[in-house]
Amino acid sequence: MATSATGKSAIDALGKQDPQQVTPDEWRKILSPLEYSVAREGGTERPFSGKFNKHFESGLYICRCCGAQLFKSDAKFKSTCGWPSFSKSVDNDLNIVRLKDTSMEMERIEVRCKQ
Repeated sequence: MATSATGKSAIDALGKQDPQQVTPDEWRKILSPLEYSVAREGGTERPFSGKFNKHFESGLYICRCCGAQLFKSDAKFKSTCGWPSFSKSVDNDLNIVRLKDTSMEMERIEVRCKQ
């Protein structure tokens, strides 16, 4: 789950440095139920429902939890899948992991923050 570069990361709000030291209860207190599901449990938004699906303003996408830089807006492209899609990540995948997802009867690559 990403937020705009002007948004504050959740870990900043807790005054902590390491996302691994944040308990599930602490995450639940500062993330919305949807944010918690997506960022901490590997859930997803309904297709075409997320606020960043049709968002093409210039900027930087950062992790909602830890603030890691994930994508630049100039790497975002229009796709028909219903979720934000990017052609490349910031710093050659420094802050992301790629996971194969075959759950919807097709093969896709899911990108998550490493933290």
